[in-house]
Amino acid sequence: MEPETWILKAQVYAGRDLPRMDYFGKAGIEAYLRLSCGSSRPHRTYYKRSRSPEWNQELVLRLVVPPGKGGIGNMPPLKMSLMDADFGSDDHVASRTVPLRDLLLHPHLFSHPKWYAFYGGPRGAELKWFTKMSKLAKRMNAGKYFPFPHSAN
Repeated sequence: MEPETWILKAQVYAGRDLPRMDYFGKAGIEAYLRLSCGSSRPHRTYYKRSRSPEWNQELVLRLVVPPGKGGIGNMPPLKMSLMDADFGSDDHVASRTVPLRDLLLHPHLFSHPKWYAFYGGPRGAELKWFTKMSKLAKRMNAGKYFPFPHSAN
């Protein structure tokens, strides 16, 4: 059996109230959103120097779905990572995941714009190297724990 190729399109509109990640610069962050899923090549928006960036960009992921029973259900979740572009390596700000099964079983919930909360980054937390962040907040920022069920808004 041959693996299937699926195309996933996501329209990325904007981010709001992002934390300041850099000491220098008016905005303090050069934000971009990276989407990845399994072994697919990650795609990302252009970066914007703003704490409330407006990307208005479509991202396209090519997913290779394993053959056999389960197929898309066996795929890892879609991972949305908010990043800060820097010289050298970029800084991870926060992540959020969306199970592909949710996209298939409830497509009507994803047919219109939807806000996602990237939990864990407390409002007002500035300059991560000066701020002590709890282990729970770090896990939440990495997309590993969500104490509240995500709504379909």
